[in-house]
Amino acid sequence: MTSPASSCVGRIGPYRAVQLSKIIDPETESRRSEVRRHMVNVQGVNDYHSEIDIESHLGTHVEAPYHHGELTKDVIDLPFDHFAGRGVLLKLETCEPNALISRHDLETADQGRVRKGDVLLLDSRFQSEPFIISPDDKRPHLSRESAEWFLEKGVKAVGFGDGICIEQNIE
Repeated sequence: MTSPASSCVGRIGPYRAVQLSKIIDPETESRRSEVRRHMVNVQGVNDYHSEIDIESHLGTHVEAPYHHGELTKDVIDLPFDHFAGRGVLLKLETCEPNALISRHDLETADQGRVRKGDVLLLDSRFQSEPFIISPDDKRPHLSRESAEWFLEKGVKAVGFGDGICIEQNIE
């Protein structure tokens, strides 16, 4: 398995491209994750195929509007440029444990860097395995206030590190 750092950076037009996908290791993953490799003879040529069985929320993925209702778009219906662009990482250092992410937290981390059309990545110092119930999970939560800030700034996509809780709606 390659490390994320070994194939991290490339170029797509004027952009420096950074590979942010999480590596899925079936040996260490606690959720359903299995890879079955087998040889198949295709017109006299031996070829290896893999069957991959994982949960849909495992690894790096896009939360499509379709995930939240049947009348919304699926990922295939969204233009690629919605997901590519100038990226800005906001490390939220002022968030309290288990708190809602506030405008103050975002503004402090931003320091004027976020521009209209950016792809925003959020993270905090409170790292935890997502979708695992644990009393040690102290990650801050998204809030209406943070969503309004994203809209005001005009960001086109928001991504989350393991330091942001997106799987529990506490507001």
